[in-house]
Order: sequence, then structure tokens, then C-alpha cells
Amino acid sequence: MSKERLHWVDAARGVMMLLGLAIHTAELYRVGPSVLYTDNMERSYVMNALAEFIHVFRMPAFFLVGGFFVNLSLTRTSSSEFIFQRFVRLIVPALATSTFVMAPVILYIPYPLHRLSVFSTHHLWFLYDLYVLTFVAVVASSHGSNFVAALDRMVAYISRNSVVFMLLLSSVYSVFSRIIISAANIDLMVTSTNSLLFGAPYFFVGMYVQRRREVLLSLTQIPTRWCAIIILLGLIPLDDQATALLPRTSELRFLGVAFREPLVVFAILSLFARFANHTNAGWRYLAAASFSIYLLHLPVILVIGYLLLDVDMGVAIEAMIVAAGTAASCLAFYELVVARSRVAALLFGGPATRRISPTSTLPSYSRN
Repeated sequence: MSKERLHWVDAARGVMMLLGLAIHTAELYRVGPSVLYTDNMERSYVMNALAEFIHVFRMPAFFLVGGFFVNLSLTRTSSSEFIFQRFVRLIVPALATSTFVMAPVILYIPYPLHRLSVFSTHHLWFLYDLYVLTFVAVVASSHGSNFVAALDRMVAYISRNSVVFMLLLSSVYSVFSRIIISAANIDLMVTSTNSLLFGAPYFFVGMYVQRRREVLLSLTQIPTRWCAIIILLGLIPLDDQATALLPRTSELRFLGVAFREPLVVFAILSLFARFANHTNAGWRYLAAASFSIYLLHLPVILVIGYLLLDVDMGVAIEAMIVAAGTAASCLAFYELVVARSRVAALLFGGPATRRISPTSTLPSYSRN
């Protein structure tokens, strides 16, 4: 079998980044607590439903894809060099965006209209989590060979049936999530123990998926009809306080949220593996620009939302203006500044000079 570049991993990472624009626009106009709030601002339960649906899979999928790339990168560079590269790629843009973009916007908008702190990590929290998890992964890759060998044997047996594999992962994650909720949350300055525990399972599963060909095969062999059914589960309102079908303290509600999350994540990634595993100029551009757009989108959303506070055009039209204006502004900044300056690319997530692309030996597969 010849090596085939997994273009769908690039596509999934880019799309998950850009969905941050959609979810934060939805959260601007959702019923209940919002990042920008005033009594005369219009709200819609539709925005609650949209935000919850995206929330079900976006960050878990991103952590999984992040683990995939980390494991691939560890096979191509030394541990110390990789840790430094990740610092430059993740922490430097996070600090630059918080200092030069997010902080001025927070100071510009009057405080009663928002609940944001200059010293918070805001939408960039997961970059710090990724860096911490990457450091742990580098250490574990050097000392965890016996554990990984035992895990290999277990997963090799389980992953023969893709549906069983997904159901088992969801069951394990449900138990793990209950432990996270029950545990005390320890603040670690730029992150917290609960935040790290949320992303860790997906991150390390992503690393494992990159290593094991049979797991990748399982991902591509999930029938499309099952993916559609599972994704529909993500539309059931369970987590949002304003629209949830069950009380927030309900154990059944908690287990439902925890159980469906990995299912929806794997179903969506399976669709990417089936229908986005090809190269074109659009996917390449998306992969290059999405990180920079994500870094800058939230402060732009806040500014446009603030300017529209006294405008009455309906939630749908205002949300479309916010989303379109944010996308256009971030894209223009990327094209005119980030893509043309090495310093701007370093500070605001421009394409890496030496970009690692995922490769694997995967046979062609049919669309069920």
C-alpha cells in the first residue's frame, strides 16, 4: 500500500477552528448568561440550541486531532525541539492575542456590558491545555512503552467492530466524566485540573489513533447512516441551562451528556474521513488561515456586537452581520498582515515554516 496523506485531518482541524466563530456568535445572542449582555439586547433559544450542538463535539474533536498531530510530530523531531516548537506555535500567539488584541477590546467596552477580565485566557484556554498535554505526552512516550503495548493488544481486539469500539469509549468516558465532576478543581493559573482532564482523554486517544492503523480503519468504516443517527442525538437539548429537557442536577441528564459526546465526535470525524479526504486549494487555505482567524475572532465579535447594541434588526440578521463581519475582518487581517509578515505570523498564528502533514497507509474505502 502506498502512503496516503490524510487530508481530512487538516480539514477537521480547520473546520473545528472556524466553528469557534459560529459558537461565539450564537453565545452572543443566546438566552441566559452571555459574554456581552444588556437588558435590551435581543435573544433567541435557537442560538442556545446551535451553541449546545457545536459545543458537543467541537473542542473534543479538536483535542483528538491535536493528539493525532502531536504523536505524528514526535516521530519526526527530538523531544526538546518539539517542546520549543509547540511553545512558539501555541503559547506565543496566545500571549500576543491576549495582550495586543483582547485586552484593548475589553478595556474599550464598558464593564457592565461584559463579564470578561483582562487577565483571563478567554477563548484561548485550550492552547495552554494543549501545551501541558504535549509536555506530558513527550514524557509518557519515553517511559510508557509497556503500558502502550498492553493497550495495543486490548484495542486491537476491540476495534474490530467500529460500533462496539465507539460505544465502549463512550461508556468509559461517562465514568471518567463523573470522576472529573466529583473531583475538586485546582486552579493552575492559565488552566485548571478540570480543564486538563476534559481534554486529556481525547488528546491521548488522538495520539493512539495516529499510531494504530486498525483504529483508523474503524473510524472510516462507521456506516454513514449510523453517523447521521448519532449526530441527530447531538441536537437533543440536554446541557444548556435554558433549554435542557432534564434538571441540571439530574444524574440521567449528566450521563446522557457524557455518553453522547464521544459518539458524536467519532461520527463527525468519520464523515470527514469519508468525504473530506482529498486535496484542493480550499482545504489547504483553510488549514493555513484557520488558526489566525480563530485567535482574532472573539474580540472582533465583541466589538461588532457592541456596535449593534442599539440597532433593532432581529436576532437572525444581527447574528449574520456579526458572523460575516467577523469572518471578513479576520480574513482581511490574515491576508494583509499575517500572511505577509514573519513577525505577524509568529504572533498571530500564521502558517508554520515547516508544516507537518498527517500521513498514513490507509486503503481506499467505500461510502456506505
